[in-house]
Amino acid sequence: MRNPSVGIVQFTLRLSSFHFIPFRGSLAYHWVINPSVKQRYGNDFVKKVQVALLKLNPNVPEQKEILDLFGAQKFIATQNSNYTQIETVGREIGKIK
Repeated sequence: MRNPSVGIVQFTLRLSSFHFIPFRGSLAYHWVINPSVKQRYGNDFVKKVQVALLKLNPNVPEQKEILDLFGAQKFIATQNSNYTQIETVGREIGKIK
């Protein structure tokens, strides 16, 4: 369903589809979508969520409310390669197997 006043796609989801990974001492929080959501919501679902989150504008009251619920000022895109060093250290200290 599209809400024209917000300008993003709205979805009803189970919370178990998402993983919230906070990093201590960091202002960044990483949101990871369980790959199985593609089976339930369609192959393009992950892209739709990415687009919707990246488009949120804190200057639009309805969208600011959504950002506030996440405790965020904005979302930024990233890629797996940005975490190579973290993964390497995690494996070295036995936190990632």
